[in-house]
Amino acid sequence: MRVIGISLSIAIALALGCNSQRGDHQKDSAQLQMEGKDTTLEGSIGVVRYLYPQHDTSGVLPILNQDGTVWKKFRFMEQTPLPDSLHPFAFGVDYPLMVFKCTRVDNDYYEIIVNESNLKKRIRKSEGYHFEPWAEHVLHVSSVGFDPSENPIRQHPDAAADTLDFDANESYYPEKIDNDWMQIKWGEEGKWEYGWVRWKNEHKMLIELLYID
Repeated sequence: MRVIGISLSIAIALALGCNSQRGDHQKDSAQLQMEGKDTTLEGSIGVVRYLYPQHDTSGVLPILNQDGTVWKKFRFMEQTPLPDSLHPFAFGVDYPLMVFKCTRVDNDYYEIIVNESNLKKRIRKSEGYHFEPWAEHVLHVSSVGFDPSENPIRQHPDAAADTLDFDANESYYPEKIDNDWMQIKWGEEGKWEYGWVRWKNEHKMLIELLYID
């Protein structure tokens, strides 16, 4: 199953205070809020996501300062907007989804970026979070969006390869990574069509990650 952790419909409450063409599967911002508008990958090595619903959602989960003191705590209880100081890379309200950019991993902690000002905090590995390098994470979303005028579908992972037609009514599913290229598929079971798009250019992401299809 491609959808990451959306089988349980719960929302997140705080205890302490890439434009692309995606066809007809536009997402309701009240259900899935995609942060990280700058699409930059610079300074991050991947993402840390919370594993729903394998872990208890009734407790309070802390985000820590660099010295180990508590910066914020959040609880899975009821719908409450996140404060301005906390902007995960991806965040679900009606669907349980929280993803942070990760800058460093050590024995006990993940260092994460908590907002668009690149503020760095820490979370304990034991709190139910899981690290994924970017090349792994982009394959675990439900589908991807991209701008076919700037990033056309190609037959092979080569900028000189022939292009394939883009259908705005299709969903495009990630298949595998070849350096900066991503193989995608579309269509239906038994009749899949395949092509390639660029998923990044150096430190900039060129696709939109769609966690719910």
